[in-house]
Amino acid sequence: MEEFEVYLAGRIANLSYEEAVRYRDELTLKLNKAGIKCRTPVRGKQHLQDSNNITSEALGDLSIQEVIHRDLNDLREVDAVIILTGDSPSWGTAGEFYYSTWIANKPTLVIKRNYVGGWIEHLATKVVPDFDSAVEVLKRWKKYWNHKGEGVHDLR
Repeated sequence: MEEFEVYLAGRIANLSYEEAVRYRDELTLKLNKAGIKCRTPVRGKQHLQDSNNITSEALGDLSIQEVIHRDLNDLREVDAVIILTGDSPSWGTAGEFYYSTWIANKPTLVIKRNYVGGWIEHLATKVVPDFDSAVEVLKRWKKYWNHKGEGVHDLR
């Protein structure tokens, strides 16, 4: 079976490095066990480990444009996008969600513990309440979608 890879979108700005990686690391372990690779926008940013508040100023030599261009490239290259978590949105997450859904036409899974419906349900491919549910959905998607564009395509 072909490799299946997801992008772990979600809030980073104004979090500590630990807060930014904690949920991503937890979900990555679960998905890797299911044979699903993960890309995280925090990779390669270990220089932020001592940061209590990740801001564009904390990026050091990286410009925000460099960061965003790598994220956009990742969104184009993966098979699906996970929004972590829809309970704590940010402008960056909204940009990732918009780009992945409307521009890159990627299936988008939102993990939202306190889900009440509305726009997220309309725009996301699927909304789930927790990581275990997300893993089960992604195992199905791994069989259902592939990165060559065969199979299902979201025609929104």
